[in-house]
Amino acid sequence: MSESSSQMTTEQHGDVTVVCLQHVEIFDDQTNEEVEKLMESVVEGTENPWLVLDMVNVQVVSSRFLGTMIAARKLVRKKEGRVVLSRMHSQMLESFRLTDLGRLFKLYDSVEEAVASFERWQASIE
Repeated sequence: MSESSSQMTTEQHGDVTVVCLQHVEIFDDQTNEEVEKLMESVVEGTENPWLVLDMVNVQVVSSRFLGTMIAARKLVRKKEGRVVLSRMHSQMLESFRLTDLGRLFKLYDSVEEAVASFERWQASIE
């Protein structure tokens, strides 16, 4: 199943939902609110959500958007799920280093690696 909007697309890879953000820059409140609502709907519609946020298109975000990502992580963890990030641009990686967000999110070079991490994680807890 795939869904899309002007802000993001979602695609299922087995039990894992891949969310690909479409904007290069996420600064304005309207875009942030739309992404926030779409993320909430993805998480709310899933029991034990496993999410990959594919950041390939995103180069710069506001501090508010970083807060949105943290809120999404908290929501996912409340439902005993996991969220990881893939394909971050170097500018975004630098922001994550500066804000220490790299400790909260596992980062992967590809969507495939990120999806496979859920399989390894599931196998480790069984």
